[in-house]
Amino acid sequence: MDESRRVRLTKKMIKEALIALMGEKESARITVKELCEKADVNRSTFYAYYRDTAAVIKEIEEDILMQLPDLGSADTEEFNFKIFSLFEYIRVNSRVFYVMMFNSSSSQFCKKLMDAILQKYEGLTTIKDERVSRMSYIFCVNGIAGLVKDWIESGFCLDTVNFTKIAMGLALRSISLETEFHF
Repeated sequence: MDESRRVRLTKKMIKEALIALMGEKESARITVKELCEKADVNRSTFYAYYRDTAAVIKEIEEDILMQLPDLGSADTEEFNFKIFSLFEYIRVNSRVFYVMMFNSSSSQFCKKLMDAILQKYEGLTTIKDERVSRMSYIFCVNGIAGLVKDWIESGFCLDTVNFTKIAMGLALRSISLETEFHF
């Protein structure tokens, strides 16, 4: 069943209020009462849609992950544009990403985000060993997550094009490295 426009607007107000509050303090310390005050909705309206603030966080996370640009399989030029689109999506939605990535109570979001990106990257490696391939992607995605965090914290010190070039240059080197390290 499609949500009515009114329901979507109410949920949007609640989510935006929670994001604003998460910018001020840990989500675990945010009460339904203060969330309702910030969103300018009454508690009965809140409880008509959500069980608690954790349910709102979960829905915000799902919204973000569902809206990630699809990387899919594509030629190199199209793939580069899709990666650029992913980073541009993060930049445009920086406020949401900032609180979701840096609020200690929502640390699971980073893992969910990395898992979603990891699934979208499958099939790009030249590494034949499945375990080594997975490990290289985990390394790559965690590295990119660290770069994204720094990029957000720096106030986007690089434009999206240059950030994409640096991040992907590093990532592609890590997933196509054919040499072995010897002691």
